[in-house]
Amino acid sequence: MKPFVKAFFDEATKTISHLVCKGTGSTRAIIDPVRAFDYACGRIRTRSLGDTIACVESKGPKDV
Repeated sequence: MKPFVKAFFDEATKTISHLVCKGTGSTRAIIDPVRAFDYACGRIRTRSLGDTIACVESKGPKDV
């Protein structure tokens, strides 16, 4: 079985996170999630990770 892999590029940090699963209804893994530190306000930015999680939640088990 070929695994499903989807890449998410984060423009602010120029990094890529990957969403991986092996098939319908299987466990998913997020590899190298982006959490960028915002020096101006001293907070960690997780918008890119949120986009990855939203992809998992918005699709049914057959789509991801």
